[in-house]
Amino acid sequence: MKSFYDNLRDDKSYAILAKNRGTTYPSHFHAVFEIFIVKKGHFTCSCNGKVLHVTDNCIALFDHYDIHAFMEEKTPDSFQFILTVPPKYLNKFNELRGGRRLANNVIHDEKLCDELIRILDEFMPDTTVRQQTYVTEAVIDLVFALLFNKLEFLDGDFHFNDFDLIKRILSHIENNFREDLSRSSIAKSLGYTESHISRTFHKYIGHSIPHHINLLRIEYIEKQRKKHKEKNITELIMDAGFKSVQSYYRNKKELSSNSSTLKDE
Repeated sequence: MKSFYDNLRDDKSYAILAKNRGTTYPSHFHAVFEIFIVKKGHFTCSCNGKVLHVTDNCIALFDHYDIHAFMEEKTPDSFQFILTVPPKYLNKFNELRGGRRLANNVIHDEKLCDELIRILDEFMPDTTVRQQTYVTEAVIDLVFALLFNKLEFLDGDFHFNDFDLIKRILSHIENNFREDLSRSSIAKSLGYTESHISRTFHKYIGHSIPHHINLLRIEYIEKQRKKHKEKNITELIMDAGFKSVQSYYRNKKELSSNSSTLKDE
C-alpha cells in the first residue's frame, strides 16, 4: 500500500471539524484520531489493507497511525462530518481502553450518528477555530464517551507513549531522506537504540524504515521529473539519495510488486 505520512495534520495542535467536504483522499497515516460520520452518502474506504463501505448512518473510526484512505461515490445530497483529534485530547479514552486496538472500524447506528452530528453542529459550529476552548475539550470527551459504549476492542500491545517517538522518526526521515540516511544514523540522532526505533516503527507503520526512506525518494524523483522534464534521470536519482541507478530501479520494482500484490489481495 503506497501511503504517506500526513505531517501537516500532525503539526496542528487543535481539533478540526470539516463539514460536507466530500472528497477523495489518498492512503495516509498520522497520530491524529479521525472520526468520519456519514449521515447520507457512500464512501469506499480502506484501513490497514481492509476495504470498508461507509454509507448512510455510518461512523468510521481511524485510530492513531492507521493507514487509511477514502473515496466518495457521488451521491445526491451527501452529508458528512470529519472530526480529527490530536492524541493530547484522548488521554481519558486511551486510558479506558488500556492499550487495546479497535476490533471494528465501522459503526452503523442511526441514533448515534444523529446524536454526534447534533452535538458537533451545536458546539463546534466554526470549523476555522484555532484556539481550543474548555467547551471544545468537553465536546470531544462527550463524543468519545458515546463512541466508547458502542466499541469493541482487541487485546494488543499498543503503547500510547510511543506516539512522540514515531512522530520524531517520521519527521527526521521527511527532512533528511535525500541524505545518507540509515537506521543507525536515525537512532543516533534521536538518542535511541537501532533495534528500538526499528521495532517501534514497524509495529505502528507496518513497514520498515529503509522501505519508507526509499518510498519518499522514489516519490521525490517522480515529482521532480514532472516539474523538470529537462533533467537527467541519473542526476535526479543521485539527488534523491540513492547511491546508484541500479539501487533506484531495484527498489522501484520491489515497491511496484508489493503494491500489485496488495491490490490482488
